[in-house]
Amino acid sequence: NTTTLTTGSQTVSAFDSRGRTGNTTLTIPTRALKVSPETSRRSSTVMVTGTGFPVSSTRPGAEANPTVQIRYEITGRDPNTVATVFSNVTGDFTASFIVPRDAPIPSSNTVAARIVGTAISETKIHSLPDRLVKLIPESGPPGTSIIVFGTNFPAFTAVLSLTIGQIPVLSSSASTTNTEGSFTATAVVPELAVGTQPVAMEIGDSTALVSFRVTPPPATPVPAKPTTPAALLAPLGT
Repeated sequence: NTTTLTTGSQTVSAFDSRGRTGNTTLTIPTRALKVSPETSRRSSTVMVTGTGFPVSSTRPGAEANPTVQIRYEITGRDPNTVATVFSNVTGDFTASFIVPRDAPIPSSNTVAARIVGTAISETKIHSLPDRLVKLIPESGPPGTSIIVFGTNFPAFTAVLSLTIGQIPVLSSSASTTNTEGSFTATAVVPELAVGTQPVAMEIGDSTALVSFRVTPPPATPVPAKPTTPAALLAPLGT
């Protein structure tokens, strides 16, 4: 019941038929929940550890083992039960779950360990990191070859598009993200106006936008005029 699930010190009293009483103090430990890692990508494995939860009992006649539901709660969606566990004889449990493949990037979501049949739960926050993109180099004239590095995208997902200044530059051998959600692609900067130009990419249902600075092309050197020796310029017969 709610009393026996409330953490802290509780007084336990015993009475006999002659009116004698005895008291003692029972300390119910504080419940705690831990998730590891606290930040990871879609489809990654997260470990959940709980302490101080209701104890499972194998004693004949004892109540059914209390069930703990692990839920992954994304704002605006129904809670998703990702694991169901029972605590051991010391009130501890360990479970794991897979981060949903459709979790928003980036986002901070709630991992809740709920004691079934009660309104009691413990929560922790799990986050999905934002996408990171780096260009090498970050500036150059039209015709510059660049390398695009991306990470924290959905794993094993094709790079659907890559544009510079809204001009498609994705090569025919399109890249695919690896198990870490990372990819590498190459492109050539098209003929664009000097200044900052957007570099946009689409990987699965995820997008990212960075900038490339287009610089003027190098000046074409002007050939030096040939010089005529002074002796050839002197009038004949002098």
